[in-house]
Amino acid sequence: MFHDSAGDSININSLEDEQRYVRDSLVQTDQRQFVSRSTAPVRRKVVETQTDADVAFLKKVEPKLMDVLDENLALRAFDGYELQKYDEDDSLRCLHTFQSTNVLQIIPKAAITSLSWNSSGSLVAATYGYTEHDDWCKHKSFLTLWSVDRTKPSQHKSEFTFESSSCFTAIHFHPLRPGMLACGLFSGDIRIYDTANDQDCLLITSSVDDASHKEPISQVAWVPHPSKHGVFNLVSSAQDGKILVWQIDERNRAMHICACSVLTIGNASMKSAGVSSDVEIGDPSIFTAGSENGGVFRCSFDDSAAKIIHSHAAAAGLEVHSAAQFAMEAHLGPVTSVDASQFHRNVVLTSSSDATIRIYNTLQYSPYLTIQTPAPVHMAAWCPCRPMFFATASSSGHLNFYDLCKNKVEPVSAVDVKSKDLFCLAFNSKRPQILATGSKTGSIQIWQISDSLISTNANEQEEFFSLFCK
Repeated sequence: MFHDSAGDSININSLEDEQRYVRDSLVQTDQRQFVSRSTAPVRRKVVETQTDADVAFLKKVEPKLMDVLDENLALRAFDGYELQKYDEDDSLRCLHTFQSTNVLQIIPKAAITSLSWNSSGSLVAATYGYTEHDDWCKHKSFLTLWSVDRTKPSQHKSEFTFESSSCFTAIHFHPLRPGMLACGLFSGDIRIYDTANDQDCLLITSSVDDASHKEPISQVAWVPHPSKHGVFNLVSSAQDGKILVWQIDERNRAMHICACSVLTIGNASMKSAGVSSDVEIGDPSIFTAGSENGGVFRCSFDDSAAKIIHSHAAAAGLEVHSAAQFAMEAHLGPVTSVDASQFHRNVVLTSSSDATIRIYNTLQYSPYLTIQTPAPVHMAAWCPCRPMFFATASSSGHLNFYDLCKNKVEPVSAVDVKSKDLFCLAFNSKRPQILATGSKTGSIQIWQISDSLISTNANEQEEFFSLFCK
């Protein structure tokens, strides 16, 4: 029989006595790829169709509409109406003030004697020199070029600086080439610079012969060649009374006299103070000149003198002609500037040290308008975009603007430049709202004219012709 019994425990050991190890292993799967795809937007196209009813309506109303438009063309209800501008402030804003510190360290009392803008309107040339000479000029002089297109132009260092042993007295940029300019000197020499030439910017210097100028140059100006389109001759006037036309030979780096005239009335020879070329199409030989004794003359070059001079002997035998064709009523003091209007070939603006500004029709003896000013005027210049608007630089340091549509006697705006004397000014022909002035202290200021001054008034050109071209 079976029965319960308690006995001792029995241990049974495992036969596996090796130690177990754990090891990590990596399994590599295929690399994941991500692809972005966008769907094209839905493009909608609206197409309108015209029904027969619309065509019939337009044909019905067209005659009546055209009749009303024709009637409006003859209406005078809006004659004299001027569009109101947002900018109604007649004041000017000074954009830049340039003053060459290096030049003024060498010639500390030098003034700005002349200004000129290049054909692109981005560069203004200014000459540093002395305005008073007791005898022959023994001063150094400098020609400086300043850029107004830079974001932050240097106020004291010019783009180009050219030195001369005689004072620069007149400069004028070429009408088509923005880097070329002509310069007249106190010695009577003429120089032509070209800033596009990196090796030598001094392109041409006039030769010294019996026909060339012997006294200070008063003005230089580029004028169209009478027969060659796109070619320009250079006209120079000087205090020796001569007015010369130069033909430029760039290939040989030379300039030749092709016409020579003098200002004479009767047996008296007068010193030329300025030359301004008329804008008469097809006749670039007509110009207006002023003299030191106050005379104002309509002048012309004689075609018989249009022969190129090559040698000193030929220059000595050059036939000289009288330039003056017609004398107008004279100023009481020396003529300081002459400027021809771009809107009519016979209208010129003159200024004088007798403190008057005059507007002449060069076919009439008496001036159409004489304006008395508080101080002598060094320069007067027409605005290139308005026929009845001009600016003056006075010896009192004031920049005055005259709008003949509003006032024929008093300036409509005046700015004290805070300089004892303003010697010159120059409108920017490419940007008529920009004006440059030069002072006795050697500073060049660039001004922006407000829209209310520079905008053309209604019927302004008709008023100009009725006033000055009768």
